Amino acid sequence: MKTAYFARPITHYGTPQERIDIAIIELAGFECGDIKSDEVQERYKRDGMGAFRPIVEASDALFFLAFEDGMIGKGVAREIEWAGEMGIPIFELPNNIDERTLSVDETRTRVRGAQIRSQNVEEDKFDTNSDNIDIV
Repeated sequence: MKTAYFARPITHYGTPQERIDIAIIELAGFECGDIKSDEVQERYKRDGMGAFRPIVEASDALFFLAFEDGMIGKGVAREIEWAGEMGIPIFELPNNIDERTLSVDETRTRVRGAQIRSQNVEEDKFDTNSDNIDIV
């Protein structure tokens, strides 16, 4: 079985949601290593974040979880960075979907803004009065 490194804030450790997230990773076909083992935690006390790098290196994928507000802590960001340097696939486990979901109008506004920015790059100009952008 392929192995996955699960990077998440320590506030997530031991929670029911952590168990659900690990089950999701396992359903995706990965075995999730235990970074909370006594051995790993002893290395962490001695080596800091560097204790986790060999575990990331030995993984086939990295799954990560941000804080509830969508921000990523420095330790998780470093683990993501290591995985990226090694060419290891990186997957985010979403949280707070209801709070992050846009309304139809908010979605249209964002799409319109992206289209304007894209058009600006292509034409090297920015026209905020453009009426030729179709948003369905």
